[in-house]
Amino acid sequence: MSFEQQVKERTHELKNLFSKGIKVVSKYSKKGWVKVKNLRK
Repeated sequence: MSFEQQVKERTHELKNLFSKGIKVVSKYSKKGWVKVKNLRK
């Protein structure tokens, strides 16, 4: 496997991890915002 192919595979893996991370963070931050809003009332 050439160096360019390795780099392409790495960036592909990172993009997948990144998108998964964003989904998880947005999910938890929504729950967190609901708690914060409830506390402020």
